[in-house]
Amino acid sequence: MKGNIFVGRSRELEALHKALRRGSQERALLLTGESGIGKTSLLTRFWDDIRSTGSPALWIDLAKLSGLRESSELPTALVESLDGSTSALQGQVASFAQAFGKAIFAAEREDATKETDSPNGERLAELWTKEFLQAFPLDKSSSGKPLIYVVLDDLDQTRSNLLISLQDEFVGKWQELGVIDSFRFVASSSQWPLQGAAVRFIESVAGQDPLLVRLPPFTENECGELARKRL
Repeated sequence: MKGNIFVGRSRELEALHKALRRGSQERALLLTGESGIGKTSLLTRFWDDIRSTGSPALWIDLAKLSGLRESSELPTALVESLDGSTSALQGQVASFAQAFGKAIFAAEREDATKETDSPNGERLAELWTKEFLQAFPLDKSSSGKPLIYVVLDDLDQTRSNLLISLQDEFVGKWQELGVIDSFRFVASSSQWPLQGAAVRFIESVAGQDPLLVRLPPFTENECGELARKRL
């Protein structure tokens, strides 16, 4: 079977669009449901819908985060996970990735002349945000600025050190620079309620209680449709 099969979930899809639209007071949404119930397919369909409208948006899909171990890998993962909703934004994404690579090279060369260690995770995070905001200005005076969706599928399986680094070194910086309102956070979890760093992260990025969307089991008709689509 290739790709994600989308069946039903019209109410849940509508909830995502309504809660995470531009101008919404919500900043974070958490999808919960047992493994295999369709959380990833729902997120994929949500992004497909956004791209089909042509609205300016960026999608940072951190699905690979659950496989990472060291926080120093996080800036590169954020670059590799970035996608744009339009061809123009996709071009800007490529330019940003190139600029970030050059910034790392320059920082490493500077450190070599000073005989100091290579840039650590915190410094790499600062370089990432600096280059990102140059590529995608998010200040209030910028017209046509994109809405940025940060997506953490399987939040409950992500290592605590990565969530802490993401919160402290990235989200904290976005809050400090006053651009956090341009970000929306979408997470999924098979575990409910969340524990430890996962619950602290989602509550922190939400700025309040995150919106919770629970995926119920498929109805009999939906199960039949799903089986037909898999044939």
